[in-house]
Amino acid sequence: MRGTLSSPTVPERVRDFLREHLGLAYCDDCIAKKVGITREMSHMATLPFGLTSDFDRDKGKCSGGDHIKLVIKALR
Repeated sequence: MRGTLSSPTVPERVRDFLREHLGLAYCDDCIAKKVGITREMSHMATLPFGLTSDFDRDKGKCSGGDHIKLVIKALR
């Protein structure tokens, strides 16, 4: 019997992207472009991450577009 591999969920893809770019802050728009999802999907994925100690969500400079807005970055 063959095991099936499931595709990563949107939150998993966003989490993995942020962890691959550890310490760099990105806005939801830039995350969406880089991960290949909509801005709304990015926003819904990053909201709960900002409530954990693994991520920091605050107003700051986005590494993807060099603009100031609400950004999130992985801390570990």
